[in-house]
Amino acid sequence: MAAFNEESIIADSLQALKKIIAPAHIYVSSDGSVDRTAELARAEGCQVLEISANHGKADALVAAINHFRLCENYDFILFVDADTRLREDYLINGLPYFDDPKIAAVAGFARTQWQDNIFIAYRSRVWFTIQTFFRFGMTWKFTNVNMIIPGFASMYRAKALLDIDIAKPGLVIEDFNMTFELQKKKLGKIAHHQNITGYTQDPYSFKSYCKQIKRWNLGFWQTVKANGFWLSLFWVNLSVYLLEMLSAGLTFLILPSLISFSLSALFLGLISPEFYYWGIVILKYLLILFALDYLFTIITAIANNRPELLFYGPTMLFFRWLDAYYFFTTLFLAFNTKINSNGRWVPPERWPKEAAPALNQ
Repeated sequence: MAAFNEESIIADSLQALKKIIAPAHIYVSSDGSVDRTAELARAEGCQVLEISANHGKADALVAAINHFRLCENYDFILFVDADTRLREDYLINGLPYFDDPKIAAVAGFARTQWQDNIFIAYRSRVWFTIQTFFRFGMTWKFTNVNMIIPGFASMYRAKALLDIDIAKPGLVIEDFNMTFELQKKKLGKIAHHQNITGYTQDPYSFKSYCKQIKRWNLGFWQTVKANGFWLSLFWVNLSVYLLEMLSAGLTFLILPSLISFSLSALFLGLISPEFYYWGIVILKYLLILFALDYLFTIITAIANNRPELLFYGPTMLFFRWLDAYYFFTTLFLAFNTKINSNGRWVPPERWPKEAAPALNQ
């Protein structure tokens, strides 16, 4: 676990982790923290490495791996974030996948630590949709084209980690690159199942959501640029994904313009029937788009037993627009040669202490 100024949450996360792993085998890399992060980790009985300066999550992970010689002393290494709470059956469900020598990593299944909040409601839908409808297919043994092993709660075979540049320079996040390198170097396959569960603390405010989604998208594009193209089924899948995201993203980016045009055309239709016709055509398209999008909310609400999602469903198109905005803007940032990320942290915005998170089952 790499952590930077996480005194507000690290004890809770470590206590959850201690239910499945003895504290002597839990390693915390405090990356230049100036609060009680390291002190609290030691109080939980964990092994702690204190780094004097803030170098970033990836460098902190590498420092701990090297300092404690983890790849030499263990066959498998579990990475968790400081806000992650693993379900108690995580290892029971996840470790058996490594019985197959072809498996190099096990991707954790993300679930949100639920709060009745519009941003968390949307992220809850995102987690369910991506992991249920896409990641299962991408980790199928006959495809093995998964693009991301999420760093919040995933396991690697130690032997595979030796061939992965965890802290590749110029990247703002590490987990996309670790996955791309695993695929590019053909280090093995990736397993994934919904019972290998970790609960993560998702953004609860507009500012924190925007900061996170910008960081994720920038890290994705930087990874694509850094690893380049190689002839593979992985890149076929990646190409399809990029085409889909670019086309869908453009649709959502022009959504405000379509709404404005439709309303204006309906108003002008009082003067000219032709304007009214086009206003109705665009309005029908927008209603179909809304219905299809809301369908995902309904499915997520049923699957997660969260009827509250139905209330937030009508707002989801705004988040689709926001995601598209950052997907395109970070594309230009990543391929701008004047910009070079160092991966250093900024203190994350965590939930208020009085907001006790509820865990989905």
